[in-house]
Amino acid sequence: MGGDLHALADSFTEPLPDTDEPLQGAAQGGDEANVSPISIGPAFTMSRAGLVKAHQDQWPTIERDLKGASTNGLAKAAKAGARDWHEKESLDWARQHGKLILDKNSGAALHDALRHLPARRHTLDD
Repeated sequence: MGGDLHALADSFTEPLPDTDEPLQGAAQGGDEANVSPISIGPAFTMSRAGLVKAHQDQWPTIERDLKGASTNGLAKAAKAGARDWHEKESLDWARQHGKLILDKNSGAALHDALRHLPARRHTLDD
């Protein structure tokens, strides 16, 4: 199994093939102004009420933070038009400002717990 993991890791570090074909999303005909960014997925927007309902358990200060969004930087980071909010950017802002409470079962909590385990070195005695 270890060899499979190394092969998988190596596949991510291999350079792109050298071809004359343009990459997807590259400008055609040398017009660099028409280059569209490569997007991983759709950008989801939510109403204020929807954002609060969906995330108030993990972000207890969400209502107060949304009320002060114009002064605390949340609006600049995550506002989507007059009424909507970008969900991912809102959560990123909350994470950066220490506003999220991590669930015991979340991947981040597991990562933090594993990171603080004591290290042991095993050696074979001859």
